[in-house]
Amino acid sequence: MLTTSVDDSNCDTGYGGYFDLEQSSIYPEPSLTGDTKLWSAFSGQNPINFYGIEYAGLAFSDDGFVVFDWENNYGGSVHVPQSIPNARLPNNLVAMLWSDLEVLYDDGSGVEEIKGITLAVAGADTSIIEYDGPVLWNTSTSVGDFEILIHSTVDNTPGKPEIVIAFDNLNPTALPDLATIGVESIGGLAADVYLNNADPAGLSDGLMVCFDYQDHPGNCRDYWVLDDRNSFTEAGYEARKAIFAGKEFTLGAGDNLALQTAAGGSVNLFPGFTVAVGASLSVIVDAAGVCPP
Repeated sequence: MLTTSVDDSNCDTGYGGYFDLEQSSIYPEPSLTGDTKLWSAFSGQNPINFYGIEYAGLAFSDDGFVVFDWENNYGGSVHVPQSIPNARLPNNLVAMLWSDLEVLYDDGSGVEEIKGITLAVAGADTSIIEYDGPVLWNTSTSVGDFEILIHSTVDNTPGKPEIVIAFDNLNPTALPDLATIGVESIGGLAADVYLNNADPAGLSDGLMVCFDYQDHPGNCRDYWVLDDRNSFTEAGYEARKAIFAGKEFTLGAGDNLALQTAAGGSVNLFPGFTVAVGASLSVIVDAAGVCPP
């Protein structure tokens, strides 16, 4: 569920608005600079639940988005914001201000304000990334500041959104022409979007955009991606999905879907491993008793 601080008083960082890490003596890291860059972080935090799948850490881009399982979901024209959902890479992401950005670093000791990317945690369950003063590629004027707070564990208590994006010190004349703000699942199968490859001129200082998994308990999955086991069983929630070779098949509760390779050939399955000739894979959906109705 998507809400904003404009229409929902429960949409908040938990710190009474934009959380300026500099005020807590936490500063940008000099190594986090550049264009078309991807860095990883937070592998030591509690596994992050995103669309029902738990991930050890995440990756974040200078272009204003976070991606999970980046080895399989980062690629394509990453500097070009997409309308989501979209099957083209990158997928499995949170877009804070996805556009063609570049991260500069300045420690603020001179005439310039602090610029760069700051990482922080608040216990093992909360991870924070703050972008101070990124610029559009090949320019020098800051677009403003934005940040993302991610809570690893799903909490359906009102006022406990799992993801919060916040904005401050925005420069309306330097904002990109087009940007995307939202979340998207693996394969671009689902999305929840605040701004979809559109003009961000309506953004304002203090705005917070929240994503709350009210309908996605932490031990339930919306879909499965096959791994390198020959077969597996997962408990489901209502009707579920499986992905074979990047294509979606919908399964009802209790249904079974099996793939048998053809004689003399092999089948490549998303996200890229191969099933040998004569091998088989199966999915069994069991919706009984694991997740609430």
